[in-house]
Amino acid sequence: MNPPDMDGGDPDDDDDIGVELTEQGEEYAEESVGNSNGLEGIVRSLQPGGKPNLKQINVGLFSGRIEPGEFDSKVRTWWAEFNSQLLGAQLRDNHRWNEIIKCSFLQASLTGDAAKWFNRLWSKSPHMTLKSAGQRLIRQYSTKIDEEEIRDRIKACTKQPSESYEMYSQKLQNMADSLPGGVQKRTNGKAALSAFVRTACPSRTEQLEYWVLTQKGQNKPAHRLDSLVELLGQLDKTDGVEVSLPTEFAEAPQKRFKGPTGGAYAATAATATVVDRKRKGKHGEARQPSKYGPFAPPPWVNENTQCFKYKGRGHIGRDPTCPKYKATTPLGNAVMKATTEDA
Repeated sequence: MNPPDMDGGDPDDDDDIGVELTEQGEEYAEESVGNSNGLEGIVRSLQPGGKPNLKQINVGLFSGRIEPGEFDSKVRTWWAEFNSQLLGAQLRDNHRWNEIIKCSFLQASLTGDAAKWFNRLWSKSPHMTLKSAGQRLIRQYSTKIDEEEIRDRIKACTKQPSESYEMYSQKLQNMADSLPGGVQKRTNGKAALSAFVRTACPSRTEQLEYWVLTQKGQNKPAHRLDSLVELLGQLDKTDGVEVSLPTEFAEAPQKRFKGPTGGAYAATAATATVVDRKRKGKHGEARQPSKYGPFAPPPWVNENTQCFKYKGRGHIGRDPTCPKYKATTPLGNAVMKATTEDA
């Protein structure tokens, strides 16, 4: 099956690049700080003033640090969350807050090197807007890897067993968000969508490709990727995390029995060894009649022990020395019966 056309046939996208995205030389777009689904327009229509409250902003502090094993500092993801919470707080207050207040909230949400950097920036430009501050923050803490290498990394990315489909999708979108213009730019979103289709679940690749073909022109690639995560979960009946059994539930290796010379017994010999051990009592005491070996009476038998068959003393009923022992065997019964008939 040929790879699907991820561009969706939209009029604003001139290149048909399919799953493999190799577009080169596109102009760098201005870093997008997001409009939180058009909420900024609604907030601008509100009356200024209100009662700003920092407690309504609970996004985690941003330090600008790149965690071990991470692609970048995730500054775009953090900014989108901060900006969304700030817009929501103004809507709940039913007032538009001034830019100085909003920048002070941004300052309170930074820590470490990011806080020191912003303090220097704000002291030089005390009247800058929050949007301008966000653009500068993204430029400062975006990855320094060039665009071509980022695209190569997206293509080479693979899902880890411990990652869910949602986590893997977010990782790809975060990498695409580091490209000029962010993940909302169509070509960048297609890079993440293409990689997810190829590598998220190889056994479902053809189904995912077909689904992408049926969604042409309906949504941006980033939105289609979110829908694709939900679809894959329904098809696969799992969130994508591969669970491994703890070591205590792992199959234990079979025990090999060793012979007198140290070599391993054959299977039949090993089985015979186990059976022989079961026949032996404590400290090697015999528990079975003579067909398993010479009979030895149990240690509790003494001269006062009464035989339940012969009613004699000094032995038990399965002792071969018992006068009635042989008579209770099949051969003994036959002999006694023949003797009785002859008489």
